[in-house]
Amino acid sequence: METEAEFKQKYSSLTADQMLDAMYQMYLANCSLKERINSARRDKFGSKSEHVSVEQLSLFNEAEFVADHSSDEVSEPQQKLETKKTKQKKSRKDHLKELPVKKRTDLYPESTEVDGHKMKEIAPEVIRISHYQRAEYYTEEIICHRFAYTFITEEGEEKTIIHEVPKEKKPKRMIKNSPASPELPAHFAYEKYILGLPFDRIAKHLSNNGIPLSKQYICQLVIHCGEKYLKAVIDRMTADLRQCHVVNMDETELEVLEWLQKEGRQACRIWGALTGPFEKKQMALFFYSKTREQSFLYEILGTQFHGIIQSDGYQAYTNYLPALMKVGCMSHARRKFFDAMTADKETYSAFKKAKQKGEKEKILRQYPRFADTFKMVAKMDKLFDIERSLKAEQADPERIKEVRNEKARPIMEEIQEYNNYLKVTYLQTGKLGEAVTYLNNQWEYLMNYLKDGEAALSNNLAEREGMKPIVLARKNFLFADTERGATVSAYYFSILISAKLNHLDPEKYLAYLFRELTEHDLSPKSIERILPYSDQLPDTLRVR
Repeated sequence: METEAEFKQKYSSLTADQMLDAMYQMYLANCSLKERINSARRDKFGSKSEHVSVEQLSLFNEAEFVADHSSDEVSEPQQKLETKKTKQKKSRKDHLKELPVKKRTDLYPESTEVDGHKMKEIAPEVIRISHYQRAEYYTEEIICHRFAYTFITEEGEEKTIIHEVPKEKKPKRMIKNSPASPELPAHFAYEKYILGLPFDRIAKHLSNNGIPLSKQYICQLVIHCGEKYLKAVIDRMTADLRQCHVVNMDETELEVLEWLQKEGRQACRIWGALTGPFEKKQMALFFYSKTREQSFLYEILGTQFHGIIQSDGYQAYTNYLPALMKVGCMSHARRKFFDAMTADKETYSAFKKAKQKGEKEKILRQYPRFADTFKMVAKMDKLFDIERSLKAEQADPERIKEVRNEKARPIMEEIQEYNNYLKVTYLQTGKLGEAVTYLNNQWEYLMNYLKDGEAALSNNLAEREGMKPIVLARKNFLFADTERGATVSAYYFSILISAKLNHLDPEKYLAYLFRELTEHDLSPKSIERILPYSDQLPDTLRVR
């Protein structure tokens, strides 16, 4: 950092024009820093919603905001406005009434007669009381009786014959010499990976209830069961993943203490790969990697993958097997423009206050840079409106492709044209410059979603269904101690989240998987039968 004397000496010899140039560069740097600070504050303390009301789209009085349909149809924005005007008070649904009735008690009056006449029963008063029963841990003893008969042979030798329960009739153990049933590791894994409870907290809770299970015992039980049973299932699911048409991918950081303690090592990664919404085999697979290098993609998808990869703008995905079609994520592009719109805290605050007073047009005229960024976000929102209407229609891929090329393609062309306008109108600095550059660099991949109805407009599937559960769980247990633990954690995330995608109870399904593979074997036939998307699973595993 320069001292005051050095700073004055450096700039004292500049001409007036040079001084103005230097001041303007400092001004741009200052604006960029303010944007970054405001963005960081909003990320940490502000609302996570990026919603822009459709009501605001009318500010620009664009004809394209009204759907190009016949007069008897109502456009999506109009539907939303009408819904807002006629909004009714939400009814309060008593969800406790949906709990199953396990106990029923009949109460009768002291007398059912009046003056010797028997009274007629009318509609009873039903009183419902919902109870909670704490989870119960217990040990089951299976006593295998043995019988012995001792006799003397003709040769004078003593001989004993023992009859005992055949080995095939005895219950099989998950782990050698361990009394744990399949339900035990399934419950611990569900609490850690779905509910986000660290093993230390689980052990303390058990101890408070008089159950002396240590953190180390719980951890080792979960790891042993994962390594013994889940790896073979994950390998089979990975083979199925490579045959899918659309795969949504993303990755997130995971701190592994064993790796971080090595000097100069960066945070490790959990890579996620989810099948597209139209795939028959719904799955979410996660893989632990020490690095974020592109080469790891070949370990996930192999070298013969022929489908479509949908992802964010990370270069590793676009460089993987160049002949494949890659689809970008419009949510990422929109988020960058939204960040640019809200980065100027003062302008955004003034806009929200003016909106409440009905003077928002005044702010938009006063701040053209803000208004232009706002307009870009509004254009992108129209694409998401089209996708929502297609989802409500339950359209098939052919219908989706047809509607996109009819309605979405003109909007995409508008967005590209408007992005070029922003590029030449404003200096490409700060958040707006980043947004314009990202959209320009990703344009080819963003347009690809028009080519295939099974591809999506955004990669939200991978982020919300795949990465979000991992990020939420990571906020609680923070890190993995070892690489072995991180690898097994990826196994459990894969099984549990895949169960949710297939509308299964994750904990019940995991216990079922452990039980079936313990009772039978790890043959391909056994694994095929218990996959989360198998049609041979019992209905008791399905959520209501």
